[in-house]
Amino acid sequence: MPKFFYFTLLTGILVYFSACQSETVYTSSALTQPPVKVRVKPTYEAEDRSYEAHWGDLNFPVVNDPLPANKVKQFTISKDSLFKNLYKPLSFTKGGEPMDLDVIAVVVYNRVNGQPSMYHFYERNNFAVDTSSAYGNTLKHYIDNGAHISIRGFRENIPINSVAFAIEDPEAEYRPPVYFKSLNFIEKEVFNFQLYTAMGRKTLVRLDTVAAESKAIFQMYRDKSDLYEILHIPGFKTIRRSLKDEEKLWPSDDFIRINLLDKTKSWPKDLQYYPEYYEFEGKTIQLNWGQLKTPSIADKTQDTWKWRYGPKWDGWPEKEDLYIFLAQALKKPLKLMVDEEVWTPVRFDCWITSETTEDYRFLVEDIRHPEVKKVLETLPQRSSIYIDNLLIKNKNGDIRWFPIPFAFHFP
Repeated sequence: MPKFFYFTLLTGILVYFSACQSETVYTSSALTQPPVKVRVKPTYEAEDRSYEAHWGDLNFPVVNDPLPANKVKQFTISKDSLFKNLYKPLSFTKGGEPMDLDVIAVVVYNRVNGQPSMYHFYERNNFAVDTSSAYGNTLKHYIDNGAHISIRGFRENIPINSVAFAIEDPEAEYRPPVYFKSLNFIEKEVFNFQLYTAMGRKTLVRLDTVAAESKAIFQMYRDKSDLYEILHIPGFKTIRRSLKDEEKLWPSDDFIRINLLDKTKSWPKDLQYYPEYYEFEGKTIQLNWGQLKTPSIADKTQDTWKWRYGPKWDGWPEKEDLYIFLAQALKKPLKLMVDEEVWTPVRFDCWITSETTEDYRFLVEDIRHPEVKKVLETLPQRSSIYIDNLLIKNKNGDIRWFPIPFAFHFP
């Protein structure tokens, strides 16, 4: 009897752990059908598509995505329509019946300052924008300048449903949907440790645990294992003493992405395990893609708002030439130029976003991959291509996480 009991217990444990494996990485060689989209951390599971979000007289089918990404392009409304409903109640329903929620949040990704702003409403019997509050006027200002908006319902601090839509503004100047938060750290200071914070786990202390200069930091955190996890990275240095997941270009857990890994499929996908590139001072750094080139990072101008959306190149060609350059670039690999030295991208996130078509985020090793090329060949105007979470290799074979994203914009 005891042998049978322990055998059953062991079988149960093995089944449990096999069910809790991390996200599957689909490689190009293993695919027998088109790549599937894999969510890293679902906010909810809902097979029943009778969920709807309501803002006054406006009704939106719920989209299982908390960020204004793929499905937001299917839902656009005019400014006038939203203004008419701005102070009317917000709600979520399932099968026509109101859902019991603790909080409804409105997140505005605005074009005024390039930052997402979240507004929480707690009055359960009347989730609505208060006409007497300052944020009502702020919301109106953001909406008037064009924005993506996400409505999210929460229960016990857990996101239950969300829906995203865009304010229709086809005549406005094209501005990319996100801005670069990390540019302000360049050429200011280099640190020998980093506190990396992400929701749902301990704070990581990234450092070289045997380096003399980080000895005091190691001793400070090593006995606080209930709050901190030490991550040893030989020779570690960084331009950011602290990093929160939400400070990235997009938080890493809020994506649907297509994985196209082959050579690096067994590598850790979490970038905190890699040493970081930090030698920005005095360096001219540029991402080249055929004739498309980002400007040198050394040419950053602090007072130019456009820098928040990625470096702008003074010699940027006219719109018509951009697409000629793009067609030619599709045959070329990416190259990161550090002064005269070429660093080779070995893996990166390629996020392709536009105002009118579906968004894609690929985890890929070469931008010439057929699945990526298929999307880029039909890239419309008012689009952007972001290269983020870049792993690069120098001539000596050293691998680094490059902490700054790049972007090519197609207005």
